[in-house]
Amino acid sequence: MIDLSPIDLKGEFYTVRQFAFLTNRSPQTIYNLIKTGNSVRKLKSEKIELFSLIPMSELTEFPFTNTGRNAKISIYHYTKEGQRIDINELEEMI
Repeated sequence: MIDLSPIDLKGEFYTVRQFAFLTNRSPQTIYNLIKTGNSVRKLKSEKIELFSLIPMSELTEFPFTNTGRNAKISIYHYTKEGQRIDINELEEMI
C-alpha cells in the first residue's frame, strides 16, 4: 500500500509515485508529463535533490487529456479524492 499523505515542504506535495497511484497512471507516465507535458501543458513539479515533487494543487488543476493519436480531445480533472471528473461535469457544478 502506498502512503498517500502529502509531504509538507513549504507547501504540500505528492511524490511521483503517490501522484501516479491517485491518477491511475504509471510513474513513468507522470515523469513524461513533467518533462514534455500533454497537448495542453506540462505538469508542474519541483526538484528537491533527486526527487520530483508535485504540488497537491496539480491533482485538481492539471488538465489531463485522453490518450492516443486519434482520440477525440477530451479534458478532464481529478477531485481531491482521486475521482475523475470530465470538464463538462465540472462546468455544470460551477
